[in-house]
Amino acid sequence: MLQQIENLGGYVPRSQVKCHICDDVESVMLAQKKYQEELSQIKDPKQRLQTKPPLLKTGGYSTNQGIRICAEHVKDKLQLGDTLSHELIHWYDNTRFKVDFMNLKHHACTEIRASSLSGECAIMTEFSRRLGNNVSMRVAKGHQSCVKRRAVLSVMGHPACKSQEQAEQVVSEVFRSCFNDTRPFERIYR
Repeated sequence: MLQQIENLGGYVPRSQVKCHICDDVESVMLAQKKYQEELSQIKDPKQRLQTKPPLLKTGGYSTNQGIRICAEHVKDKLQLGDTLSHELIHWYDNTRFKVDFMNLKHHACTEIRASSLSGECAIMTEFSRRLGNNVSMRVAKGHQSCVKRRAVLSVMGHPACKSQEQAEQVVSEVFRSCFNDTRPFERIYR
């Protein structure tokens, strides 16, 4: 990925991309066990489908540490590519636009762009993710729905966000302009 960026005339310092273990095994196993216990208590099949497993991050970006790839959560080469692309969009946004990550609108915008442009909301990626949960995905507007959902989840994890409703409101306010901004690309490729 970094070589492809350099071939296109771009540059990402090698010191800005790190691959390491992000979670200690004990806390991940504890979260998985708690999830399984909660799931076993739910008798209604529809409610079981709506119960979300604990989020296992595959990567992250911070202005201090650069891009982090969480090796223990990356399943395959495609997911690694999507994760690295997602984090590179954050890196690009911050280098180009000096994103204020403490501003919820800025945070939402870069998440919208990263989810849209990275491939993680490509129809086949989202379809296989949803198929694993036995939930059907609507094809029409599926990409936009995925981008909104992932941006809301990210904003909800922000320390300044008070509720899911606030996260949804912030994402809605900036969605159109951020979703339509495909820089540095001409369009959404996948």
